[in-house]
Amino acid sequence: MRKSAGALAAGGGVAGLSETAAATPHESGEGSGRRDSFYFPDLTLRVQQTPNRSVHWIRPGKRRLSEYTFGTPDDPYMVPDHWIDIADGDIADLLEDNQEELPVAGVPLESRDEDGGEFVETDFETPFSDDAEEVDGRLRVVYQDRQPYDLEQDPGDSDDESDIAVEFEDPNDTEYEIDFDSVYEPPYPNYETGGGVLLGNYINGITGTGTPLEPRQLALGAVWGVCDLLIDGDVEDEDRLVRIKTSQIVRNEDYELAITPDLPLSEADAYLGRDHQTDLFLPPVKLDDDGSPTFDPVSTEYGEQNFIHVVFDEDRITAVTGKRGRPDDVPGED
Repeated sequence: MRKSAGALAAGGGVAGLSETAAATPHESGEGSGRRDSFYFPDLTLRVQQTPNRSVHWIRPGKRRLSEYTFGTPDDPYMVPDHWIDIADGDIADLLEDNQEELPVAGVPLESRDEDGGEFVETDFETPFSDDAEEVDGRLRVVYQDRQPYDLEQDPGDSDDESDIAVEFEDPNDTEYEIDFDSVYEPPYPNYETGGGVLLGNYINGITGTGTPLEPRQLALGAVWGVCDLLIDGDVEDEDRLVRIKTSQIVRNEDYELAITPDLPLSEADAYLGRDHQTDLFLPPVKLDDDGSPTFDPVSTEYGEQNFIHVVFDEDRITAVTGKRGRPDDVPGED
């Protein structure tokens, strides 16, 4: 497994991160004529969780649907048809053929249970359920945000980088490990990953990035990439899409996944009184020989599920650093 270069620094915090990371080119000095002004701060966020702390394996289960995100039967939101229609050919086919397995563009109306004129929950099992079991695991993640937006380029050609070391078990004590290869910008419609690594931005819910089945949440750091999956030390799955994010806490004291109107959770309501968490998600997607995403269930040794979703509940932010950039250092330009 690729390990983080050097030990993670102690200390650090997140105060002011969202304002810094979300600065526009104008606000950060681009076009001002000042050669020493910031263009983009080239931010790095380091997160880790040591062994013998709370980690949960998420089982498949139905997901609550909030009116805020999904509307009502008379005025529904997050219907996937529009985004499928404007997607490129192979991506459109991927999303249309797997609308329940890949709820990226939305949730079909026929897949929503109703009661009393309201949407209640999905009628299919999802990776975002309240059914979880505590397991063992550890992780270190370095998010390096060098490119503040997605560009018209190959999804794997980003200036962003991430250094990841993750190990965990399933409820049957089978051991899993992620061998991270590279950052990847999923070419889904209306998806904005900030170059594959973003810091201090909202994702999921109504944002268009991530899935509407998770609540809209502040991602202190998030990375999308390509990895191999090892099971009990052997490579079982190659070229898989992976997403890791460190976000505000979205699980309550009963380990239920919040809906957007519930957030932010108070210290009394949040699981373990925490204010942030890190989770790893392997959807049923891998890259084909041409580097395009295709539907492919994840290999697991646990139950019948086509994904892996693991939450590290007691993560620790060990450092937030940045360096000065100049307006002529625009990522993607010669």
